[in-house]
Amino acid sequence: MKAIRIHEFGGPEVLRYEDVPAPELRDGEVLIRVRAVGVNFADHLARIGADDTRDGPIIPGLEATGTVEALGQGVSGLEPGQAVIAWARETYAELAIAPEWAVRPAPGNLSFEQLAAIPIAFGTAWHALVMLADLRPGERVLVHAAGSGVGSAAIQVAKQLGAWVVATAGQDWKLERARDLGADEVINYTDEDVASQVQVLTGGSGADIVLEGVGKATFPASVRSLAEQGRMVIYGSPSGPRAELDTRPAIFRNLTFYGMSIRTSPQFVDTIDAFARRGMPWLEEGKLMPVVDRVYPLSEAAEAHRRLIAREQFGKLVLVI
Repeated sequence: MKAIRIHEFGGPEVLRYEDVPAPELRDGEVLIRVRAVGVNFADHLARIGADDTRDGPIIPGLEATGTVEALGQGVSGLEPGQAVIAWARETYAELAIAPEWAVRPAPGNLSFEQLAAIPIAFGTAWHALVMLADLRPGERVLVHAAGSGVGSAAIQVAKQLGAWVVATAGQDWKLERARDLGADEVINYTDEDVASQVQVLTGGSGADIVLEGVGKATFPASVRSLAEQGRMVIYGSPSGPRAELDTRPAIFRNLTFYGMSIRTSPQFVDTIDAFARRGMPWLEEGKLMPVVDRVYPLSEAAEAHRRLIAREQFGKLVLVI
C-alpha cells in the first residue's frame, strides 16, 4: 500500500510517499480502507521528533475516515464496506487499523473530507468541555486559537451546549469566521489585552471555562481571565510548554486546572461513547459542522504541513487517498 513515512526528523520535506507493507489485523480491531485523513499539530510534532518515541520509520496520523475493509475476531456492530470515522494511529496510509472502541459509523450527510475533520477536533472539544469542565448552559467560555481544528469545533460545541463564547485569534479574518461559527465576542490577541477584554466583556466576572491549547503565549492571560471557581483545560502548547503560574490567585480564587490528552486518557473511551450518543446526531442534523480549510492528496502531505506550521488555515487540513 501507499503511505507517508518519516525516516528522519525534520521539516515537511521528510514526509516520504512510498510503498509500505499493509498492517496486520488482530482480534478486536478494525481494518479501514482510508479515504481521508485530518492533519493535526501532533503530526508536526511527530515529524520533528518532539512527540513520538517509536523506533524506525514512522507513519504519522491520529484520525481517519473511510470504509471497513475487514473485521478482527470478536468485533461486532460493523460490517465490511460501511463508512466509519476512527481515532487511530498511522493513518497517513491507504489502510489503517483502529481498536473497535475507537471506530464509529459515519454520519451519512457528510463527505469523506468533512468526516476526516471530526475525530480529533470534536473529540478533543467534547472531552475538554463536557467530560472534564462539565460545561453548563449559561456559562462563559474562552476559546483560544479559533482558527485551529479544535478551536473551530469547540466554539460550536460550547454554543450548542448553551454557553456564551468569546474566541481569540491573531488575524481579523479568522475572528470573522469565528463569529460565523457562533462566537458571541472575539478578541485579536495581537493588539488587545486578552484578560482585560474578557473582564470587560463579562462585566468583570471572567470566564467560567478557558480552553487552553496554545501554551506559553496565552497561559498567563488565560489564568487572569478565569472567574471565581473557574476551570481551565490544557490540551496543547504549540507556543511553548513552559509558563509561569502565580499560585496565589489560583488558591484564593479556587481555580481548577485540568491537563488532558485524548491519546493517553483512559476516560476517552467514555468520551467517544458520549459524543456518539449526543454529538453525532447534531452533526447529522447540521447543528455542528466540521470546518475544512483545504484538501490535499496524500502524496502532497508536505504542502499541508507547510500550511499548518505557517498558521494559514482556518479549521482542518485534510489529506485524501
